[in-house]
Amino acid sequence: MEWLNQMFEALSKCLPRIQRIRTTDRGVKWPRCKEPIILQPGIHYWWPLVSELEMVTVVRQTTFLHPQTLTLRDGTTVTVRAVVVHSIEDPLLAYTKSWDISDTIVDLASTSISGVVSCLTRAELQNQVFINTLISVDAEALLSGFGVKIHFVKLTEASVCRSIRLLQNS
Repeated sequence: MEWLNQMFEALSKCLPRIQRIRTTDRGVKWPRCKEPIILQPGIHYWWPLVSELEMVTVVRQTTFLHPQTLTLRDGTTVTVRAVVVHSIEDPLLAYTKSWDISDTIVDLASTSISGVVSCLTRAELQNQVFINTLISVDAEALLSGFGVKIHFVKLTEASVCRSIRLLQNS
């Protein structure tokens, strides 16, 4: 009976599909292996046999970053966590310049945090407004080439800690 399912699946690829795109999303369609096109909100028809369609959420989103242990300029070790608020401004860039845009946002925002925070001293870490602004500007510069708009990056936690390295390079 599995052959019957495979037959219906193959047949369904030959039929057009209707896709409703909400105002919070955009569609990225790759027709016949050509350049992708953006589908605006509304009702669209597409043929699965000759094209692919991917939905992209373009409204404001929040991403919580994993904790990072960093060494400050004065030798103090801190653990920081942050939140990134962003939106997708250009779905074509987001889905053609990156394999997984969510991972790219996390990676580049984390890079911004480590780059900014590691240049500070423990005393300078107290000025959260200034630090958050620096991180946001740096993350915006890194992610603008991927069609991502950074609304802000804010540290949610910064605590002094002791770091012990358990593995050694041989």
